[in-house]
Amino acid sequence: MSKGNERIVVATINNNCNSVKAAEKLASEIESKLGVEVVSEKSETAKPEFKVEAIKPAQVIVPELTLEQRIARVEDLSVLIERFRILSESKRKLQQFVLGSEGMGSNICLTDSRGQEFKTTNSQAIEACISAMEQTITARITEVEAKIKF
Repeated sequence: MSKGNERIVVATINNNCNSVKAAEKLASEIESKLGVEVVSEKSETAKPEFKVEAIKPAQVIVPELTLEQRIARVEDLSVLIERFRILSESKRKLQQFVLGSEGMGSNICLTDSRGQEFKTTNSQAIEACISAMEQTITARITEVEAKIKF
């Protein structure tokens, strides 16, 4: 094994003309498909063999963060966690929303930045709005979850 790299034996082929070409072709396919470095070695046994080994790249060592960088990450994580909690609570409230029949107590009111209002009691329109809001909130929750990393 080489420094920090893991070796995987992929093939062992007898060392005749066709086999060497086959091993070289296999090695190039492994490099292109897996994105790893491939090395070949000839064994020193009485019967020469050709071994193809793939080497996984060594793990990248991440430099240690300064105290300020760690504090900033914790603060960013706290903001993301709070956003996740708010979105989850909103989704829970929407899921508990119960629609009445047409004109029987359910209504929705939208107000724009100029104070203009749109109101409706149409249960199908309200149901479509709730569904759209739930889908949007679910998508935002997924985005926030992806950003929460330790």
